[in-house]
Amino acid sequence: MLPNDYAGYYNNLYIFQDKVLDIIFSFDNLFYLTGGTALTRFHNYYHRYSDDLDIFANKSIFFKSEFKEFIEISKGKEIIFDKTVESKDFIRVLFKEKESILQIDFVNDYTQRIEKPNFINGYKIDTINEIISNKFGAILNRDEPKDIADILEAYKQGYKDWKKAFDMAILKQEFAVEELIVRFETFPIKLLEKIKYVNNSIKEFHKLNCKNILLSIITEIAG
Repeated sequence: MLPNDYAGYYNNLYIFQDKVLDIIFSFDNLFYLTGGTALTRFHNYYHRYSDDLDIFANKSIFFKSEFKEFIEISKGKEIIFDKTVESKDFIRVLFKEKESILQIDFVNDYTQRIEKPNFINGYKIDTINEIISNKFGAILNRDEPKDIADILEAYKQGYKDWKKAFDMAILKQEFAVEELIVRFETFPIKLLEKIKYVNNSIKEFHKLNCKNILLSIITEIAG
């Protein structure tokens, strides 16, 4: 499927995302949006389409009660949903509206936070530094090309605080820069073909410049 083919579907999905985010942030709670959707939609990267919402709290004793309040409000709005996974600090819910299916992961995170979320368009949105630091940790633990794509786009957009983001990352998860170097050096560029880029020019830029960008980032971190 070509990037243009995604546009109509994601236009409707993003309207649905906003509808659900309006509910999440309609009452006082400790939730904030993080991850790729926060970057692409609210930090204005707009490089790829993002399906899911990552809603986090941090070491919150109110995690379950605030989630329950969100669900009760959603029921009042007659939104169709199905809770598919639930544990002490993780809940996954699928929301449905017409052709749109929205997965939301609610996570009570116990890693260290350094920066407070921003308020953007009335929503609590994680900072770019926090998101990038989490991307570093994610790259060590999973093979998701979207993590690399987000790192590449941050560089393309002029993000500069690579050393700070790395220092934040190792406070959350102990690892050495050499481990990140290995992951960067062995990343198969062809996996970027799996990303739902908003246009081909961004995809081609990422593919063409991937290795040089990752090398530049490592140089800034290690230098």
